[in-house]
Amino acid sequence: MLQGVIGAFATGTYSVTRTTAATLVAGRIVAGMASSFSISASVQPVEGRDLLAMPEGLRSEETRVVYTTTELRTLTEGHGADVVTIDGDLWTVDKVERWQAFGEQHYRAFVARQATS
Repeated sequence: MLQGVIGAFATGTYSVTRTTAATLVAGRIVAGMASSFSISASVQPVEGRDLLAMPEGLRSEETRVVYTTTELRTLTEGHGADVVTIDGDLWTVDKVERWQAFGEQHYRAFVARQATS
């Protein structure tokens, strides 16, 4: 079972913050609601080929790959990009690939470290 494999190679439990899309209320933009949940995942450095395959504006030396059985989301009209907390730092989900094997699926998400102020 893939869930057992990812669990066996997990590097930890990570917090994910998911935000709904902002809405327009009486002519003003109202920020979306945020919710948090935990995932078990394996966080790995990005290999050279994968880094080169990232879209031009998303290439960064501060990119990691997160393997998990929980679907993570990128930025769309319906919601903001998920933010994963890794070792106290915030990482934004830029790209997600769904992989299917043995009747199950897992996700490979590319995350980039958010700039600190």
